[in-house]
Amino acid sequence: MHVTIFRWIGALALCVFFLSRPGQAQIADLQRPYEPVIINGSAFPELSGDHVPVNELFLFAYDAATQSWRQVPMQIDEVDSTGSFFGASDGLLDDNDQIVFMASDAGDRAPFNDWIDDADARLYTRFEIGLSDPLSGGAQAYLYLYRSATLTRDGVTSYMQYIPPADTTQFAADTIKGLSYAEGHNVATGLPDYLSIFDATNGTITHDLMDLLKVRIQTKFFLFTIDITESNFHALNVKVKAGPVRIIREVADEVRLETSVFDTAQVLIKFYPHSIILSGNLRFTAGLGLQLVRVSLDLDTTATGMAFYNPNNGPVTVDAQQDTIDKTILVHPQLNWDMVTGDLGSIIKIIRINLDS
Repeated sequence: MHVTIFRWIGALALCVFFLSRPGQAQIADLQRPYEPVIINGSAFPELSGDHVPVNELFLFAYDAATQSWRQVPMQIDEVDSTGSFFGASDGLLDDNDQIVFMASDAGDRAPFNDWIDDADARLYTRFEIGLSDPLSGGAQAYLYLYRSATLTRDGVTSYMQYIPPADTTQFAADTIKGLSYAEGHNVATGLPDYLSIFDATNGTITHDLMDLLKVRIQTKFFLFTIDITESNFHALNVKVKAGPVRIIREVADEVRLETSVFDTAQVLIKFYPHSIILSGNLRFTAGLGLQLVRVSLDLDTTATGMAFYNPNNGPVTVDAQQDTIDKTILVHPQLNWDMVTGDLGSIIKIIRINLDS
């Protein structure tokens, strides 16, 4: 998806655009219901630079049919100089900070002289954010970023729900809900151990489709083979940043072998209304010969009968039986994808594998 940004300023400047820009609104035709959009603060130089409070920025969509404005869910996640979402924050927009919203909330293009009914917003520049889809003939839709000290976010929908553990001593056993799924986490490892897809007809939780998030790592140290599985991970702490469009969860794990600590791992998961992005790192010293890395999602028996697809296979029936398949994988910059689909819903995975030295 392509993003373009135009700046519109007060009434005097509107005269400059009057002859060159039509007054009629353009109707949105973007069809991207599941895709989040992330824009760095650097895209708004008049706002960025640690002088504009993030709680004074609001996102609106325009409806040409009713000539009305609608505030849409949006959040600004502050990011420190190291790229962490959990460092010190000052409440001001800077270049690293991320503005997050859903493409599906975009609306029509507003006339240049039609603004929200807020006097304070008219004192500042407003920004027109244009979204276009090159895969759908350049389909477009628009959103508008306003600054105001008098607006509030009261009544704006939240797409995400964070549920902390009932027992605070079991800090890793929390749950996160989007619009189409719920994911829970193991009390010992902090890694996912529960996944449900919501029933599209009534939004209720269906079956737990996850049996096990399986981790298999094998290294060789001198003549000794070291096997690491998900049971070797032990959660040290969990950090969470929750908003109406995205929840960011970072778990720090120790990788323990018997009584010794092998290494530490950082697993960062970003949850959106319809999708989850997982990334992380586990360090290996140069003296360790890395022989195997496998991360796989083992499904519960409730998934029996669903069908598996990827670019080289499918449909392959999910039945807990060994199948002969094409195991070809692609490495960066190409993407791998696979899908399990059936009456219970669909799980689609997109995976980038980056092999460095």
